[in-house]
Amino acid sequence: MSNPYLQTTLISSVLLVALIPGCGRTITDLLNQTPSDPIPLEPIPSPSPLPSPSAIIFSDNFESSPDWHSQQTVHKSVGGVDRAWPATYSRACTTTCPPEGWTAYRAAASYFTDTPGLETFTLGAQGHRSSGPGSTGATGKGITRNVESSGAYGSWEGGSLDVWLGPEGQEELLVRYWLKYAPDWTWTDAGNTQHAQQKLIRISRFAGDVTDTVNFNPQMFFNPTQNGPSWMPDWYYNHSYSSTSFFSSEFFNPQPSGSIGYGPTQTFASLLWPSDGGWHLYEFRVKMNSAPGVSDGHWELWIDGLTTPEKHAAKTDVLWVDSTGSVSPGWNYLMFLDNITVAPAEVSAKKEMQIFLDDVVVYSPMSAADPECGGNCSADGRLPTDYVVKKVHP
Repeated sequence: MSNPYLQTTLISSVLLVALIPGCGRTITDLLNQTPSDPIPLEPIPSPSPLPSPSAIIFSDNFESSPDWHSQQTVHKSVGGVDRAWPATYSRACTTTCPPEGWTAYRAAASYFTDTPGLETFTLGAQGHRSSGPGSTGATGKGITRNVESSGAYGSWEGGSLDVWLGPEGQEELLVRYWLKYAPDWTWTDAGNTQHAQQKLIRISRFAGDVTDTVNFNPQMFFNPTQNGPSWMPDWYYNHSYSSTSFFSSEFFNPQPSGSIGYGPTQTFASLLWPSDGGWHLYEFRVKMNSAPGVSDGHWELWIDGLTTPEKHAAKTDVLWVDSTGSVSPGWNYLMFLDNITVAPAEVSAKKEMQIFLDDVVVYSPMSAADPECGGNCSADGRLPTDYVVKKVHP
């Protein structure tokens, strides 16, 4: 159900955030980046998305990946820079490349001016999920996401780990990962005066040429028409009600130049953030409209594979693309964890907290006969909770 108490200020903040990919960043910042030389073009996208035959498209347990970090700098006011496209694109980067097998990343400059904070992202032993369903065991690797307290709600920080799925994209897509918040995680300050919000993932359709780093940027929020539709599932903390619940934002395509194609938002007051400090399985599903202007698009979220209102939310009448648009390509660009605004302390306190990410899988719905299922996939094609993730990089 929609949350009747969601404040009008949240909507304006989300609209602003959609135009600000990272801490202190603006569209002008992104457009004024010095691009690298264009890379030879790949074939033009096909006129329709793939019909999503069952397959693991991308997966990573990080076990065999080299240790890595995102090279965060000090605040931009003292010479720091945002790490972003195209400098972090795997086919154009030199010194700021993404983790092995990933497409790109974003890491905003720190809020701190004397020394940078902890790395926005690190790949190493600290982020490993060592136990639980489908775990690979006591030793291994995963991602640690270090989050700076920004001092005030609406001051966003962070970035994303990105995966490009190819020019055709998928008509229907499933994404899953395991996530854990550090025991000292808090969403608000001691006086409970601050809202907070975290993007769990951005799932998009990018219709530009990902290899043309001069004219296209899949991390940009609409150019104006190449990077949409998009779905952004969030956690949102409302200090008036002292709860963190699921918040969904839809962004549509096409849209006129200068517009971000902003669609409905919805808060699910009963679907609450897991606060126990343990690992939890997050699963996301999106489905494109069957044709332009037909309101039969989907999005869906499960926590720990459950379908109760406390662990599940869905919408099945989404108009991702109106009658003037196109349903191709399909879903093809993912930005994991994206950015966050959380303010439990002033910037001067240099408070940082951790989120841990492991065992990522991107796939199209499975059939019961698929060997990946082991006979235990759900009726809607989701992998079993105890699926053991392997490394699959296209």
